[in-house]
Amino acid sequence: TDLIATDVLYISEVKLEKGSTATDFFARSFDEEYRLCRRYYRKSFPLAVAPVQNVGDFLGCEFVIAMRDSGDMYLGVTFESNMLKVPTVVTFNPTVADAKWRRLDDVSSADVSVSQESERGFMVALTGGSTTGSQDYGIHWDADAEIDA
Repeated sequence: TDLIATDVLYISEVKLEKGSTATDFFARSFDEEYRLCRRYYRKSFPLAVAPVQNVGDFLGCEFVIAMRDSGDMYLGVTFESNMLKVPTVVTFNPTVADAKWRRLDDVSSADVSVSQESERGFMVALTGGSTTGSQDYGIHWDADAEIDA
């Protein structure tokens, strides 16, 4: 039959293999596929939410409670399994487009630094923060260990 511009073609259960011998196709479960993907990429955002500055909420954030008037606060993020290689880590402010820690009362941001990146996790610091009493801060992140071409 003739195809027209509004026709839709669906392709499923396909795989690419090296060589001239085909092997049987088997579909992995979502959980297995997700676990395998996490060797290359992880994020603090909920699964269906793309990482972006100013996502509008603190759901999934890492949190730290600043209990002093000034100084750096550190938080270790540990992955439940190793990534394929040391990832590049990017931070995201939950409610402002500046990649910094954000106070949960949404009145100010504090500087951030990422260090000690490894296949198992990283450290994220709240630097130069100043509070009167204790303040809660949140930050989102993603970790990308994409294979180089």
